Amino acid sequence: MKPIRNSLVAFAGLILFAATVAIVIPLVSHEQAQGQGPPQRDQRRLYYLSQNTRTGSGALTGCVAGYHMASLWEIFDPSNLKYNRELGLTGDDSGFGPPISVNGEGAVGWIRTGNDADSGSTAGQANCNAWTLENGDVASGTVVQPALDWRTSTTATSVSPWIAKTVFCSFPQHVWCVQD
Repeated sequence: MKPIRNSLVAFAGLILFAATVAIVIPLVSHEQAQGQGPPQRDQRRLYYLSQNTRTGSGALTGCVAGYHMASLWEIFDPSNLKYNRELGLTGDDSGFGPPISVNGEGAVGWIRTGNDADSGSTAGQANCNAWTLENGDVASGTVVQPALDWRTSTTATSVSPWIAKTVFCSFPQHVWCVQD
């Protein structure tokens, strides 16, 4: 009878030891076991629409340090970016994204086109002669904004989800900025 009792005591001791180990030693998450560590912060690139406005010749200096005037192709797909609400213009219902309208005005901003120097009037080409001109009502540059009306627009060119148009370089506009 003694060997059975000793076996039961040993078995109870083993169960007690296993329970203690399970409580004392924290469980390792699947990510940590894979060598990935704890969850990381949101690593998406930040962008914003400047709160200040600039004429076309001042557009390249419209962003704070660590950001630069964005090309449309850098911010074309905003689902891959994070809007910087601390630096950027916001509207009543913009949530965590850019505004489409602020104080009844469209949230429009200068945007780099990737085109040669051009002062014409074609959206996507015009760029205030590579952002150097401010010739009254002669030279134009390209601006974009998120679509105001989610139906087809007759006054602007849709580059979904953006609307592009040209504005005279002498008219101050906000600037689209993206993290360096």
